[in-house]
Amino acid sequence: MADQQDAPPHRQHQHQINDQANGHASPKSHVPDDFSGAGGMPGRRLARAPTVKVLSSQIGGDDDAPLPYTADPFDLCWEDIKLLAHKLYLFPVIFYPWSRHPDDETYLQRGNVVSLLWQVFLTLYQLVFILSLPLCFWMPLSVFLIYVGLSILICVPIWMRVNGRKRLLKSDPRIASASRHRDEHWVFINGVAVGKYWLQANIDRLARIFRRQVTGVHNPTNGLIFDLIQCMIERNFSYSTQDVRDAYKVVKEALLDPSRKKIVLVLHSQGGIQGSLMVDWLLAELPDDILRKVEVYTLGCAANHFNNPHRHLGTDKQEGQPPTANEKAIRYIEHYANDGDMVAQWGVLYFTRVPNRFMGRLFERQGTGHLLNVSSCPPSPESILLTSNSNTI
Repeated sequence: MADQQDAPPHRQHQHQINDQANGHASPKSHVPDDFSGAGGMPGRRLARAPTVKVLSSQIGGDDDAPLPYTADPFDLCWEDIKLLAHKLYLFPVIFYPWSRHPDDETYLQRGNVVSLLWQVFLTLYQLVFILSLPLCFWMPLSVFLIYVGLSILICVPIWMRVNGRKRLLKSDPRIASASRHRDEHWVFINGVAVGKYWLQANIDRLARIFRRQVTGVHNPTNGLIFDLIQCMIERNFSYSTQDVRDAYKVVKEALLDPSRKKIVLVLHSQGGIQGSLMVDWLLAELPDDILRKVEVYTLGCAANHFNNPHRHLGTDKQEGQPPTANEKAIRYIEHYANDGDMVAQWGVLYFTRVPNRFMGRLFERQGTGHLLNVSSCPPSPESILLTSNSNTI
């Protein structure tokens, strides 16, 4: 682990909080003095904070492992289906808990209610469609293709309504202005079941927490079930959709800009899959000194791998000690997940157990739910840091 001076901004906050908990003096806080978090009572959140398990970055080993992500993609899809079936018991709480904060996805206001109703409709409709497919085998091929085409065509107006036309969104400049921290560029890729309304809420929440303008690359939703199918295609066939290419263009341009000193990628859910593909491209194309600008943080990541090779031969195993950040191509990769999150159980929480497969430290928190604002990003810097650091084991 890098020392406090070399740690990223949120890591420095964590060092300060741990110092205070141990009775040591803390440096001046980086949290803005004028910040006003929801509820204004971080102490209560600390008292109720769940336990967080910390797993260091994987460094390889000889243990038995599932199929590598470079295996036959059809075999990988079959393994994914079996793993998903094993985790389906967590599906009922994927949108839980219900929130009382206006910026959260499950807060009962018009935009959230409309988004939730569309997702419920699409999920039920697509479930009926998939269950009907075995009954269509008796149809002539032409009739079957017409049936499939019309069934999908019905969804298109809903997708257009939910997703809008913009591929890139910016956080509200009233929260964090682009004129500050010009040497940094923050990019967010959303996960499953997120339309334009929730994406804007996500990047505004991140901007409010970190006081940085955030660019959101929209990974448009096609409904939860079709999104999960797309996840399997992306992570097993290494297929890069248009939003992966959009994000890569944004990130690469920022990395090659000499005025930028730090590029932060925040990846949620399916965005973790797309981010892992993008990281593979960056590792293949960019020199080491450029990659040192990158920091990657995932939440509820659905990826089946995350590469981050060592910079020099012989640094992967030194007397059994884990590698430090300076020995890796990308200095900081960290994963955050709730242990009761179906998508995380299908992704990061499963594949981090595979040696040399999923690089980056894992912070596993006791909790349910998958939505970013509700389950992963409380509404203030104090609450997210206190929640993630107390009772760490």
